[in-house]
Amino acid sequence: MWGLWFYNCHYWDNYICLAAIILRLSPYSDPNELIGTLKLQVPKDDLQRALIEKKLEQFCKFQLDQLRFLDPKAVSTYTEDGARIKELISRDSLQEFTYLIRLYNKSKVTELSSSLNNIEGLESLRLNFKKQPNKL
Repeated sequence: MWGLWFYNCHYWDNYICLAAIILRLSPYSDPNELIGTLKLQVPKDDLQRALIEKKLEQFCKFQLDQLRFLDPKAVSTYTEDGARIKELISRDSLQEFTYLIRLYNKSKVTELSSSLNNIEGLESLRLNFKKQPNKL
């Protein structure tokens, strides 16, 4: 009787070991992942967010991290005489979205970038990735 019990325990141990090996090789074992930060400056329009998120859904899991309404930007220029002229560039019509993203397929980053560059009125697009603890 003890021999049969011992045999059955080792039978299940093989499956547990196999499951442990599979999990170790999967993305679930990596506490750090490649998480991207995506910043877009687009015109203030209620439809822009929906358009951006529809494009993101095709390529990645995402989370809106920040939404900013931009103030005028101060720019300094110099005349030929060396006098400094300070100008304000109006950005009243712009909003900036910042998303945290995790790509479904890391090789699709170029497609994601070109898809987002096709957004009408896009002023600025910044995308960078770094390894960090799972947030998404």
